[in-house]
Amino acid sequence: MLNCEDIKVSVVVPVYNIKKYLPKNIESLIKQNINMEIIYVDDGSEDKSAEIIKKYMDSDPRIKLLQKENGGAGSARNFGLKNASGKYVLFIDGDDYIDENSLAALLKAAEAENLDIVQGSFRFVDDKGNNIIRKYKNGRENTGDCLDGSQWLVRKNIYFVMWLYLFRRDYLIDNNLWFCEDIYHEDLELIPRALYFAKRIKAIDLCFYNYVQRQGSFMHSRNIKKCTDLIKISDRFKVFANDNIDKQRHKDVYDFFENNSSYTYVYSLNSAIDQCVPLSELLEDKEVKNKIIFEISKSDKMRHKF
Repeated sequence: MLNCEDIKVSVVVPVYNIKKYLPKNIESLIKQNINMEIIYVDDGSEDKSAEIIKKYMDSDPRIKLLQKENGGAGSARNFGLKNASGKYVLFIDGDDYIDENSLAALLKAAEAENLDIVQGSFRFVDDKGNNIIRKYKNGRENTGDCLDGSQWLVRKNIYFVMWLYLFRRDYLIDNNLWFCEDIYHEDLELIPRALYFAKRIKAIDLCFYNYVQRQGSFMHSRNIKKCTDLIKISDRFKVFANDNIDKQRHKDVYDFFENNSSYTYVYSLNSAIDQCVPLSELLEDKEVKNKIIFEISKSDKMRHKF
């Protein structure tokens, strides 16, 4: 058993009813050749996910299982972070997996340049492990110089997924960078804040994360709350900018949050359309309706015409 001070990376994995995908996830993590801990947070699963994890615990002491009542992915990740001991932390989803020994490369980059955040890149795969070829940017284009958070937000492509980044754990805690627990899309809400406060961020040329596309996952299911929570996130972008950024001195960074607030309003409407959610449900609140109309009038990102 490793002492806490020997643990280089804590991997935090929220788990909710994903027994089919857990073995591949676990096996990808136990193949990492660094001093680490693997923290699975069972968020009230009703299948046999916890039993699968316990079987692997018998053969690998790096695996830990925490169990709690269902509270959502943000709650599970926060619980894992509070119980983590590693110098760095990586959040991954329980139905995805990473390449063998990839954590060693992320860790090496982080320690070599004293980074707060290291970004890698990803690929889409199906649930059989086959690559899905898409015309998309995957993070590799961000490789280059080490930047601070303000520079990163205005110069780089931003990926609103926590699993693409290795974070220094103390950096997250010292800056009160916790997940919101009352919303969907918690990555979208946290990533800009997490990048903003960083002193040193760098992307390395390492495609390490396998993002599994599966039917029935959260991202492919219909839910009106996904749409309304986007509106909450949009409002939080504006509040964060007003509370933390001098608009006159750092107009480009302020505009980043302002623009993303506008785009997120439009995204909520697009999300409703894509899910075939009746717009009357999304727009029944008059204040919400007026906000969306106002933001659409400012935005050049709307995909749908009326």
